[in-house]
Amino acid sequence: MKTTLDVPEEILGTFQRMRRQLPLALRDDEQTLRKLLAYAKLGGDRLVRHYLATLKSEFPEDTLLFKPRLPEEVPVEVVETADEEDGAPNDQIDA
Repeated sequence: MKTTLDVPEEILGTFQRMRRQLPLALRDDEQTLRKLLAYAKLGGDRLVRHYLATLKSEFPEDTLLFKPRLPEEVPVEVVETADEEDGAPNDQIDA
């Protein structure tokens, strides 16, 4: 599918040069090309290079975003205080 974008003359060279640096799967993707054009208009070469670097970097699938805590690693403070009224201990757990 060919898309026609309205690329201004002053950034046409930058746009074409940066488009050639895209991965092959994304060179004809309309959404990617629109983002590339917007970044070229807003920030020029530096912003487009940063966008291309983030596109080319892969997110490892085995990455843990949050480390699960084991029950023995959870800090638990048990504070026992005696109530003056009934004398029963009061257990508080802070997580």
